[in-house]
Parts: sequence; structure tokens; C-alpha cells
Amino acid sequence: MYEVATVKAGFKLQAVEQQTTDLLTTVNHILNEVREACRLHQLKNLSLDTGEREWMDRIITETDTAAHAVADVLESSRVDRETLQGKVRIRTRLLWVLRDSHKAADKYARLMVCHQSLVSAITILHNRPGPRSPLSSGGLLLQQELEGSPSWSAELENNMDRRVELEGNRGMGVGPSMSRDLKEMLARRSKLDSDGEVKTGPISTTADTAELPGSDIM
Repeated sequence: MYEVATVKAGFKLQAVEQQTTDLLTTVNHILNEVREACRLHQLKNLSLDTGEREWMDRIITETDTAAHAVADVLESSRVDRETLQGKVRIRTRLLWVLRDSHKAADKYARLMVCHQSLVSAITILHNRPGPRSPLSSGGLLLQQELEGSPSWSAELENNMDRRVELEGNRGMGVGPSMSRDLKEMLARRSKLDSDGEVKTGPISTTADTAELPGSDIM
């Protein structure tokens, strides 16, 4: 019986490095999830009600506390590995087998309960909408989204030109087609004036109306 107990103790001492390494890896993973939960909580805070904010704050705090409690028990073995090139001293191994492993088991069980709640909180945060992009009063997209399209500037300029043309036509009482013909006629007359073919003077109303399609000659 004594030999069997000695062999079991030897196996436990040999397993200390692997056990503590696995626990430290788990603790570091959970602490990373705590940081992610804090980031999501801050990003999507406006989409949560008061009860959800308080619950998530409590879960994040409790999980962080439980993870550091396990890390404190593993601190001696962590320091040994950093200072002894990955090895754990025999004294640390004995303390782990006789005392620290039992403490770590209880604290680790508490950590797992908190971690389950933390995962639920992270899932809720992922499903909540993030902060909305600000919109203009007319419901247009942000300028940075518009600038993603190569033709956004040309489209905006064309829309403004069409709006100015329509508003001018309504004020003059003429339709869009007549407005275009009038602009072409005036452009031709301006070209003739610049070439010296037509003397400057009052524009003949009869000649103008004759060139306007659909207009009645008085």
C-alpha cells in the first residue's frame, strides 16, 4: 500500500506542470472574453435598458474577480516557469498537490458558473444593434458613404441642376422642353452677336416666338 501511494504521489507531482498550464490558459482565455464583454457593453450601451446594464456590469465584475482568484492560486507555478525556463520547483509541486490544487478546484468551479453567464451576456450584446450613423434632415446617407460611390458628386450636381431648372420653369410659366429650346436659341443669338453678324439692339419678339416650338404667333 505504501508503494502504491508513493507511485500515485509521484504521478501527481509529474502532472503539476500540465495541470497548472491548462488552468492558466483557461484563465487567460476567460479574461480576454471579459475584455471583449466590456468593449461590447460600452459600444452598445444605448441599446440596453437599466436592468440589462446592471446585470451585465455585475456579471463582468464577478467573472473578472473569479478569474483573478484562480490566477492567484497559480501564481507561484507561473513565476517558477518564467524564472526556471518552464520548470516548476519541487516545493511548488508539493504545495500544489497538498494544498493549492484543492483551493484551485473550488475557485475554478465558481469561475465556470460566472463564465456561463458571461457567455450569455456576450451573445445578447452581439445581437443588439450598434450605434446608428447620423442622418441628415432629408434622410440622406452620410457623406462618407456617398463618397464611396465614384459618381456621387456628378449625381448630386445633376440633381441640383434639374431642380434649379424646374423651379425656374415654374416661375416663367413654360415647360421643360420649351425652356431647353429657349436656352438653345439664346445661345445661338449670343454666338452670332459675338461674331459680329447681328447688331446689338432689342431682341425681336416676333423672331423669338417664331422659333419657339408650340408657341402661338400673335
